[in-house]
Amino acid sequence: MIDARPGGVRKGTINFESQLPESATTVPLNFVHVFVMGLDGPKSITVPDITLKPLAASPS
Repeated sequence: MIDARPGGVRKGTINFESQLPESATTVPLNFVHVFVMGLDGPKSITVPDITLKPLAASPS
């Protein structure tokens, strides 16, 4: 479970099913199911404009 309060910052790695275009600099992330534990809230959310950056090279 992720505690993602408004204005919070989370870091992580997103794996894509296929190669992204070289020109891609941002992507949206869609959460299709949002569980709100008894509170009113949206059934889904989108986080727009996540900045892409290459992964650091893995040590051999």
